[in-house]
Amino acid sequence: LDPAVWRRFEIRIAFELPEEVDVRVAIELFMGEEYGEIAEFGLPLSIALGGKSYSEIRRVVLSIRKDAVVRNVGVKESARDWLLANCAALKKSERKKFAVSLVDKGCGQREAQRLTGVSRDTIRTAISKRKGGGS
Repeated sequence: LDPAVWRRFEIRIAFELPEEVDVRVAIELFMGEEYGEIAEFGLPLSIALGGKSYSEIRRVVLSIRKDAVVRNVGVKESARDWLLANCAALKKSERKKFAVSLVDKGCGQREAQRLTGVSRDTIRTAISKRKGGGS
């Protein structure tokens, strides 16, 4: 907007970005009844959507749902494809966290490696360190 428009407003409200747990709740809310289909991707999606506003989260969830309809596939497949396509944009540390969260939710290490590009050795090491088994 033009700077002249902003001069007409006396108060500016800044909205904080949602925390990871809030992102996950928003995904569940925006996904509606179909959330059960993609529940295993709740945490990975919340990691991938970290640092985004609620409107951006809503836009992504709606695009996943629309993609499923357009391609005539399940929402789970559409969500997995979105994660695969967008994982490359994550920082290395976020990709690692993302890969570990996939394994935690029952995804195999090979699948987590395929989606994230993080090696299985790195995933195993991160899991081991978290459980206190590593140095």
